[in-house]
Amino acid sequence: MHSDRAFGKTLAWVGICWSVVCALSGCDRNHAETEHWPNKPGPKVVVSFAPLYCFAVNVAGDDAHVKNVMTTTGPHDFNPTEQDARLLSQADIMFVIGLGLDEHIAQKMKDGSGNTRLRIVELAARIPSHKLCEGVCTHAHHKDDPDHKHDLDPHVWLSPEHAIYLVQAIRDELKSADPDRAANYDRRAAEYIAKLEKLKADGLALLAGKTNNRLVSFHDSLTYFANCFQLEIRGVLTQNPVKNPMNGK
Repeated sequence: MHSDRAFGKTLAWVGICWSVVCALSGCDRNHAETEHWPNKPGPKVVVSFAPLYCFAVNVAGDDAHVKNVMTTTGPHDFNPTEQDARLLSQADIMFVIGLGLDEHIAQKMKDGSGNTRLRIVELAARIPSHKLCEGVCTHAHHKDDPDHKHDLDPHVWLSPEHAIYLVQAIRDELKSADPDRAANYDRRAAEYIAKLEKLKADGLALLAGKTNNRLVSFHDSLTYFANCFQLEIRGVLTQNPVKNPMNGK
């Protein structure tokens, strides 16, 4: 019992550290609560949801402008509004995960915005295929298609190791869009990647020697996290993150 409590505390600490890397590294900065953009030079970047905002804003610094579309919900049940489309009408780049998670919504938003020059960048395409896991889909926008499945698990941002690939992809896209400030994007990306590498190393050190490394997750989203920290997922409470596991509603 004591070892179980110790493992639980250690795992919670790893999770807290992962959250801190996001929350204290620029993610409290201006979210996209309006479609207005500052009248300043630099790429105008939109991201689909909060974790990508954290990655993008840390690479962008003051050289690019980053706004987050999904400020009150996640990609599992997001329904874009007219204001979201207006936000995209002036943007240069939109970063999404891809892998069936958010790229279809992004394309619909782009079509509604009328911004034909907007580049939708699927960041997970930069992750080597052998590092991707199989997955399933229960998103609201596929609710009428119960047989729809993700060929690959899109929850890649939950592993520091995979997050590094996403940060590198963001860096490269910003450098391509804004080559005059390429050195700044390189520097900030390197600094943030160092934090992610340290997080992984610290987590593995904290969990080293723990014989009870099993966990149960609420939603089937922690495969990459578990693989990164050498944990074993023994069960999932619900395949659908918007349903109550006690009654299925």
